[in-house]
Amino acid sequence: SSINLLFHLARRLTASPIQILGAYRPEEVSLGRDGEEHPLAGPLDEFRRSFGDVWVSLGEPGEEGIRGEGRRFVDLLLDLEPNRLGESFRQQVTQNTTGHPLFAGEILRAMRARGHLFQDKAGFWTESPDTSWDPLPGRVEGVIGKRIHLLSTKDREALVAASVQGEDFTAEVVARAQRVSEEEMVRALSGHLAKRHRLVQARGVQRFGSLRVSRYRFSHHLFQDYLYQTLDPVERAHLHEAIGNALETLCVGQTEEVAVHLARHFQEAGIFDKAIEYLRQAGDAAARVYANLEAIALYDQAIQLAHESEASGRELTSLYTRLGRVLELDAQFD
Repeated sequence: SSINLLFHLARRLTASPIQILGAYRPEEVSLGRDGEEHPLAGPLDEFRRSFGDVWVSLGEPGEEGIRGEGRRFVDLLLDLEPNRLGESFRQQVTQNTTGHPLFAGEILRAMRARGHLFQDKAGFWTESPDTSWDPLPGRVEGVIGKRIHLLSTKDREALVAASVQGEDFTAEVVARAQRVSEEEMVRALSGHLAKRHRLVQARGVQRFGSLRVSRYRFSHHLFQDYLYQTLDPVERAHLHEAIGNALETLCVGQTEEVAVHLARHFQEAGIFDKAIEYLRQAGDAAARVYANLEAIALYDQAIQLAHESEASGRELTSLYTRLGRVLELDAQFD
């Protein structure tokens, strides 16, 4: 009845100086209701035909402009009450929620309930020294879960594999890990998963020499977090190995550019010899461009992993020699 009234007013008041504003979630309209077309879909099409482009998009999370608006929203939300919440806390809230009103409000409410935010004797809200950003508040998890459970099993499995690669991922790697064609994966990601479900965004095509990769990003990093947390340790290890193998095959001969990512996947999969090798490659690449601090961190990580996995003395000697050379270049002679 409300939609019928809106449609009636829009048709009858065209000559009157009256503006009607309405807000809705496009993904809910595109998904339909109870297996049928959403009742708002028809009026929206009629509005487009009659009035043209009268939509104001509130934007997609992740766009730089929206991030700026998100930070302003977070500041306003926090400053509704006296507080001593500093810049780092505000940045963390913005990063974790991109200023999404529901997510921001629920995360702050959950932090208060857990005692990670408390009022001091003067009545100012203060951050606890042991602040934790996990787990997701129940209401946020419920909202995300509802969106995810509308997917087919095949689409859900594809996004779970993508979540293992990270907030940013590539269609070609996910396709190989899922053993489907790259064209099919791109159609799904750029089609219903982006336009209908609005869970991912296309970021463009990138080339590494003759290699083409189709880049995507989750519409909100909490979607990626939610999907990744649904995996148990065994599933997680298997998928990290599948993603690592797919990335390794795709980038054969150019692995140095993605060595850090390969190291992470193989380390999570428990394949330590490959993880150490790719950490070494990444350290060598950083050292060549005199990114000494980055190289030191990568070599240190490789050495620690080599000790844990009881690598050979030759491997350790090679890593320590590389580390020593970079420390010397960075004037850390001790």
